Amino acid sequence: MMRILTEYPTSLSIGFDELTNKALLEHINEPFTNEKEALSFWQNTSTLVIVIEPLDDYLPLLHCFNKRLILLIHEALEYPEYEEPLSDEYRVNLTVFNDDGSGLYLVYPTTRKEQLFNAVNAINNPNL
Repeated sequence: MMRILTEYPTSLSIGFDELTNKALLEHINEPFTNEKEALSFWQNTSTLVIVIEPLDDYLPLLHCFNKRLILLIHEALEYPEYEEPLSDEYRVNLTVFNDDGSGLYLVYPTTRKEQLFNAVNAINNPNL
């Protein structure tokens, strides 16, 4: 089931196996000198993590989101700051959307990027 995390994530809130959790937390903490600094950043910005699972039905799921969030997901898929593997099953894309450094970490199944991208485009361009 998809998760949206708006607070500094923990291994429990991410919900993956230990190695995938650790890999994502390394990405999240990379720009900071320590976890306290990262936590402060998360408390003062609108950074978030969206975790999409392999069995999620993307189109109905995305219809629950507002237009701004769908555009951020599109940006993360189409024009990420970076795209990296977390494990054999998952990738993470980062998009920064504010001058304060706020960003979206989009975590999705490695094998489902095209389906997710097509669902986002179907919502953004309903007449196509």
